[in-house]
Amino acid sequence: MPRQRKTCRWYGVGVAALLGLSMGTAVAAVSTSEAPEQLLQRALDIKTSNHPEFLKILDHLSRESGDLPLDDQWKLRYLEAWQAAFDGNYARASVTLRSIAEQAPDVALRLRANATLLNIFGFGHRYEEAFIQLNQLAELLPQVNDKDARYSALGEAAQFLIIARQHDQAVEYAERMRQNVPDGKNACRADYYRLHALFHSGKGQLNRSQFQSVVDQCVQGGETLFANAARSDMATLDIQQGRAADAVHLLESYYA
Repeated sequence: MPRQRKTCRWYGVGVAALLGLSMGTAVAAVSTSEAPEQLLQRALDIKTSNHPEFLKILDHLSRESGDLPLDDQWKLRYLEAWQAAFDGNYARASVTLRSIAEQAPDVALRLRANATLLNIFGFGHRYEEAFIQLNQLAELLPQVNDKDARYSALGEAAQFLIIARQHDQAVEYAERMRQNVPDGKNACRADYYRLHALFHSGKGQLNRSQFQSVVDQCVQGGETLFANAARSDMATLDIQQGRAADAVHLLESYYA
């Protein structure tokens, strides 16, 4: 999750791996004509896909924080905590996220805070705390109608369960993600987590076309990181099946 992490974990796609992907993205100027609520939603939507613009919005809103409505202040606190976690400041992020998870008036925001805590504990291999957090997330889910918040939380749960090698449960959460795909998005992440969990479980006979289908869907949805994660699994499958040259060709084709 922190930007200084050097290793690449394909048991799940964490926040850290996204920095390099987003740094080359063009940054649009923050429109001061947009309402804070619109800017907050845009920041939520782009925090991994266009991190430089996310930071510009965060800076703009932080300077205006005293004039924001109370609900928007809570959302801003969440985004600031998310950024602290992104930077590797787990202690600061965790304190704020716990406060949001326990006190925020918006149940969808409490769910997001729980999910981000789960991410922190999972990638930190703090499994006891992570499973406690997962239980709290599961209790909150039925109270939340916001599909985007549900989709994100279910994804964090699936990702953690893959890290913890609870592959059957991870598949269940990925299938629940498919039922909560937000408007304007496709099921790329859900299908990636499902296939990734199945692949690492060793169950079933998977083939190249299944991974290619996920790759195509993620490319169509603009989810470059998840497309490359699926390609990584495809290359591993090639190696397992004695096609090392195919694996090298695939990885070198998308190395940049």
